[in-house]
Order: sequence, then structure tokens, then C-alpha cells
Amino acid sequence: MDKLSLVTENDKLRSLLIKASEAGYFELENASLADLSALKGNVLVDYGLLKNANAGQEEALLLAAMSKELNSLIEKTLGELQRVKKLHEQIVPLREESIKGLKLLSKYGAGESSGGDFFDVIKGEGEMLLLMTSSSSYVVSSMILSHFDVLRAKKNLNRSSMEGFLTSVMSEVEKVAAENPKRKAAPPQCFIARIDLKRKTVEGFVFGGCEFFSSGKNYIAGNDFQVNPAFFDQAWFELKMERGERFLLLSPGLRKNCQEFIDGRPYISWLRDSLQGEPRNMLHEIFYQLKKNRERDFLAYDASVIYIEVDQHALVQV
Repeated sequence: MDKLSLVTENDKLRSLLIKASEAGYFELENASLADLSALKGNVLVDYGLLKNANAGQEEALLLAAMSKELNSLIEKTLGELQRVKKLHEQIVPLREESIKGLKLLSKYGAGESSGGDFFDVIKGEGEMLLLMTSSSSYVVSSMILSHFDVLRAKKNLNRSSMEGFLTSVMSEVEKVAAENPKRKAAPPQCFIARIDLKRKTVEGFVFGGCEFFSSGKNYIAGNDFQVNPAFFDQAWFELKMERGERFLLLSPGLRKNCQEFIDGRPYISWLRDSLQGEPRNMLHEIFYQLKKNRERDFLAYDASVIYIEVDQHALVQV
């Protein structure tokens, strides 16, 4: 931002540029691919800055030069974001692993929205911690993942450690928001759960639009709770896995992309029926359905799906 305010000694023009900066016209940190595409080539003209400047010919030429420079920067940033998202989607098209009686497969689809989906797994002695998070800010997503890494060093992954993780995340998010009051980002959405690999039980928290359900009776719906200790009890869930049971964990982006219908049917109903099929084909079909009517390379929103299957012959401690 300093560059914009120091390019000229003209007080009127500097004031105009600072005002535009403070209004967020030049803030790229949280810009989505769609935002950047819309801005590219129209940074100053579309926002009427040149029209409202009442500048003389010298100032008008300077504004035009800055417009060209900013458009070049936006085009470069847009290209970099597109390459990163496309590369991530290609490198991690389908992730598969087996963990003591459980089979996990996950698939990710890149979206044009800012921020995005991230998920990770911590494998401990007889237990596993699963995280899925969605945020409109790359900075917030990075903070969440860095705090999750801290849990890797803990020997006991329990409710207390999960609450500590969530509390530390929100403390840092609120600190960043206080330091940058003009940057408004939606609260992060988070699913974090501990799976006891011996007893095949699941317990954890859901904050926001993540959904977790099975081919059986288990269904953990999304909610409107923000990550906050005041909602810990309400966001808490516990369930028991059965041998042969299949689960899907959905990021909020899946529902937003399909607008609650897949192939003309309510999406949960369609997904539950799909759980009976071969897992890899099912995941590929889900993302085919999300993309089939898209003219662009990316989905509108990041979407992630994690498939979990309990082995038919898994040992279960009672």
C-alpha cells in the first residue's frame, strides 16, 4: 500500500489513492479467482476513480499508468493462484490409506472462491485425529493448519486437546481481525474428530457447514455455530462405528456447489445411495456431477470429500 501513496507528491492524487486502498480496491490477500478476473483490465475505470478524480492531464496520465501496472499485477496474481490450485488438484487427485481396520479415501476439487478447504490427519497410538477446515482467507487457513501441527506432539488426543486447539485458533483469528478491522472475512468452519481405532468410536466438534454421515443411521449435520468456547457443548458429537459401515465427510463447499441437488435428487439421498458402490468410482462420480455444468476449469467453491470404511472383520474392543 505504501507504493500507492508515495508514487506522487500531488496531495489530491495521493489522497485519492490512499482512499481507494483503504476502501479495499487494491487489497489482494483475500481476493478470489472470480474477484481478480472481474478486476483484471478494469481496476480504475470500473470503480470510477478516474472519473471522480477531477485531475488534470498530468494526473490523468499517471492514473492511467498506475491502472496498467495494477492490472498487470492482478493478472500475474490471478495466473499464480490458478496454477497453484490446479497443481494442488493434480498432485492430490485421490488420497488413499489404511489405518487399523479403517480405509480412508479423500478427493479435493479446486474452486474459484478465496481461501478454501484443507484437511489433515494425525495418526497416534490406537487413535486418529481428523481435521477438515474451510475459510475465506488463506491467512486464516494457514493459521489453523499450523495450530493443528502442534497437536502432533501430544500423546493423548482427547476432548481437552481439541478444545485447546480450537481456543488457540480463535484467539489468533480474533487478534488478526482486531489488527486489521477493514479486512472482513467469514468465520472459519471446522470439523475436528478423534477416532478410537480400538473401540471404533468417533467424538469431536462441528462448527459450520461440514457434514458427516454414514450408510447406516449416523448423521452429523452442519450448524451455524462459530468456533467459540460458548458453543463447545452444542457442537460436540459422539457416535459408534459398526463393522462394514461407510462414512462420508463433506466440506461446506460441496453443498454450495451442488445447491443441495445432485443429478436432480436431494444431495444427501444421492450420496447415501452412492455409498453402496465402489469407493474410488463414487468419489470420481461426485466431482463429475459437481463439474459437469461448469464452463470454467474450477468449481465455484473448493470442495472436499473424505470416505471412511470400517473393515468387515475389524477387531472392536468393547
